[in-house]
Amino acid sequence: MNTVETSADPACSTPSVEEEILIRNLLISHDPDGRDLDSDLLLQAVKNVLHFATSSETKLDTAERSYNSQIEEVGSQKFIGDVVDKILRELFYKHHHGEDLQTRTMNLLDLLRNFRWNEKMVFILAGLAFSYGEFWLVIRLCHQNPLAGSISVLKQFPSDLKLFKPRLKALSCLIGKMMELTEHVVKFDSLPISEVKMDPELVETTKHHMYLAVYWVARSAIKGSSHIADLRAVKPKRVHVGISKFKDKVVILYISKPELLTPEDLLFLLHQMYNNPHISKLEGSYEIIYIPILTSTSWSDSEEQNYDLVSNFLPWYLIRKPQRLSSAAMTFIKQEWNYEEEPISVVIDNKGSVINLNAIDTMKIWGSEAYPFSASLEEELWKFEKSTFLLMFNGIDPLLTDRIREGRNVCIYGGDNVRWIREFQAKIEETILSKALQLEIVYVGKRTLTSLVRNILLAETQYQPSNIPISVTNIQFFWTRLDSIRRSILRQRNKANVDHILQDVSWLLEIDESATGWAMLGDGTSRDTLRLRGKEVMECLDMFPKWQGNVSKWGLVGAIRMALEPPSTPTPCGHSETIPFDESLLGKNLFCNQCKRPMKGFVTYE
Repeated sequence: MNTVETSADPACSTPSVEEEILIRNLLISHDPDGRDLDSDLLLQAVKNVLHFATSSETKLDTAERSYNSQIEEVGSQKFIGDVVDKILRELFYKHHHGEDLQTRTMNLLDLLRNFRWNEKMVFILAGLAFSYGEFWLVIRLCHQNPLAGSISVLKQFPSDLKLFKPRLKALSCLIGKMMELTEHVVKFDSLPISEVKMDPELVETTKHHMYLAVYWVARSAIKGSSHIADLRAVKPKRVHVGISKFKDKVVILYISKPELLTPEDLLFLLHQMYNNPHISKLEGSYEIIYIPILTSTSWSDSEEQNYDLVSNFLPWYLIRKPQRLSSAAMTFIKQEWNYEEEPISVVIDNKGSVINLNAIDTMKIWGSEAYPFSASLEEELWKFEKSTFLLMFNGIDPLLTDRIREGRNVCIYGGDNVRWIREFQAKIEETILSKALQLEIVYVGKRTLTSLVRNILLAETQYQPSNIPISVTNIQFFWTRLDSIRRSILRQRNKANVDHILQDVSWLLEIDESATGWAMLGDGTSRDTLRLRGKEVMECLDMFPKWQGNVSKWGLVGAIRMALEPPSTPTPCGHSETIPFDESLLGKNLFCNQCKRPMKGFVTYE
């Protein structure tokens, strides 16, 4: 018997409680009956279907037809087609029955309970490939073959796929990843594990990963099938409305090149304007109209495609013939509304007056809470903003927002230096978390989602001590909002007492451009924050024994600051500072910027 030596793999972590429950349920519905199937052969047939579905070729030669037709189960009278047909019914015919995704996933796996794990995956892919291949076969032949054209009409396939390119690209990527994962499981299943002595714990952990892989392939197949089914149901809707539609409403004119914003910016803008608890109260109070402005005299093919995509999927109104927008109108927009190719949102109130020449940043920061989006309201809103942390995360992550409002200590950290990130996480577990000090820790990566940042996020379940991990999308929202906050504050200089927020946000945007890691700590409701660069963070944590005893007296940030920046003079400097009244500061510790000592608070009246 051969012996294989293995080393511990950090990726093979112990399953979470939720995963253990899921694995238990998967094993309950797994009862192979001993039938045998050539998974490699069937998988090759599936790969052929998917290859021809996404390439210009639509023909299979005779040898391939013969090769594929020989695939059938050994030890059973049923042919492969019978099982695939049942899978198709589970994937598509139950699409509109209202069952939740989890129930449908477990039902699909229960249907395949008598097959081995790798066979389940191959069968599921076969069902998805059958439908996807049929769709592409009909689409490619419908304009040259009357039969295919009739079938396309009966199945209600879309006649123009230009509008569906992003969805089809995403679907192809999903199927590609499912195929890649299935190939790994098929290879693993063919290994002679019983003939090789291996670490039992490693084998068991690998099997757990395999069970979860089967589950996620099944779940992804159901999601993918819903997208294929929806291609038949989605019909471009362009309803013509008159100007009277906007009577007595606030109208936001979103003006940009046909390319719009970046996907992250646009997604965040939609999130803020339509995914807000206040939106129901404002329904029908305002409308957004998209006006594309060309940089040349004619539209390019890419601009036409972008506009077609936008016109059918954005929940906005669009002008009917943007190509016919007069030169006088474009000149007015550029000269009177200061349009310079960067997107702007001009707000017109219900009386027809322009009340904001660019409300994009207002919309990104406060969303529909900023209705009616006037410049004067933007100025007013800044008077109520005190906490940097609350402003940065409000509306992005509800759980973290609630913790911040409760006044909890918050630490956000970022960068893509993996070694520094691991060292920071290890030290904070050894110090603050080991002493049960209350601290919400959140990794926010970098503005640009590099592969290193994605890898750190993928590994966070094992390494990150954060009890509030936020999604990749929310991290992008976070950095997008920072830009808007800085621009908006710079427009409000000398009008709002938010210099501390500007300093925090500017520091974050600047430190993000460096290669070092960083951390920013603060009391959720306070304006007081502590900003630390790479080495400073480690020095702070190394000094934990020195400042931990002062946390109850000065608070976490105050205790750290007293340790890092000891008083510069032997006695208090007598310096005083007058700040506007802020209820959130009551009971909080404030420190002198000169001698670094705690300051006594007094209330004065004017």
